[in-house]
Amino acid sequence: MAEQLIPPERLAESLKNNIRALWCIFPLFLSAIITTLCSPAHAQYVQIQGAQFVKNGVPVRLYGGTLYLTYDGTRYLTGGAFASKSEVAEVDTYLDTWTANAQNAHMNCLRVTDWIPDDSAWNNPVIYQQLDYLLKDAKKRHIYLVLDLSAYRNWLLHKKLDPYDPKNWTDFIRFIGNHFKHSHTFVMYGIAGEVPAPNYSKTNPTADTLLNFFREVSIELYHYDPNHLISSGGFIFMDDPHCGIPWRRIFSLPHINIASIHAYAGKPDGVATAAYKYVGGWANRHHIPFMVEEWGYKQALGDAVRARLYQDNYNIGVRYKAVGMLFWNWGGETMQNDGSKTAMDVNPSTPLTCAVVSRNCKERTEQASKK
Repeated sequence: MAEQLIPPERLAESLKNNIRALWCIFPLFLSAIITTLCSPAHAQYVQIQGAQFVKNGVPVRLYGGTLYLTYDGTRYLTGGAFASKSEVAEVDTYLDTWTANAQNAHMNCLRVTDWIPDDSAWNNPVIYQQLDYLLKDAKKRHIYLVLDLSAYRNWLLHKKLDPYDPKNWTDFIRFIGNHFKHSHTFVMYGIAGEVPAPNYSKTNPTADTLLNFFREVSIELYHYDPNHLISSGGFIFMDDPHCGIPWRRIFSLPHINIASIHAYAGKPDGVATAAYKYVGGWANRHHIPFMVEEWGYKQALGDAVRARLYQDNYNIGVRYKAVGMLFWNWGGETMQNDGSKTAMDVNPSTPLTCAVVSRNCKERTEQASKK
């Protein structure tokens, strides 16, 4: 029997019907994906929604400072104290003091940095005992924590290992992701801020090396901890369009999708206006969260000048819709105990600057929660 061919007009009609059927069920398929991602279990962590952070459907802004161990009132503590069994009590007291001070200053976020000392194993149990203590302390004060993984990048540099080879991060990422996965106080990883600019030296990593590094490490980190935000860490040189850092592509990676900068100007009393404009403006146009992970000024400028500069940064951050602003540094160092003019901490000994920080943290976090 001769094979019967389907007339072209019937074949076309059948194809149209199939397309219509698929189009009808596509919204249901999309809804199922959204429901999964926005399930109650997932919503209890801070997530990205458009160009903002949300938790349980409520907008969240992260306003606070860096928590880098400095002067504890009698002596200096360093990042090495995180790994020292003999200094556990001193570090606990320091963390208690400065998380309480942060709460009193209306901060809702602290960024932990330089927490792996060069002369320690990165997986030293004492380090994570201290970080867990900090998590509990921050939780009772309703303060989120950002963990700066540059501490591990710097540890690799000290060990003369390539810090931008993703293979050197595998064990660390597995450990970190599993350790912090279920914390509701912990909010974000910053992978490796202040990377070298490829165009500034032939010995610096290339643009492709940096892009591959952030892609692979963010994929690995998301695999072990899909609950928390992932940032590249804040980039510098963002006022120079020829620095060679492929920041647009890095900030657009699926598991990063946050534009984060360190806003330092070229002069001691300047504001990094160009960095805000280039990165903040780009993030606003592309509906990506914009975050100022770090900025700061030396106390030697004087408290009044410094307070004005802090307010200038907060103002320009508002202009570019920053969802987070974390200054350097929240701690007890002063020019007097530092013995030099390099101290950059904000604390009660700098009352005008402290007042600006407190006012802006209170206003911006309250405004976000009322939206």
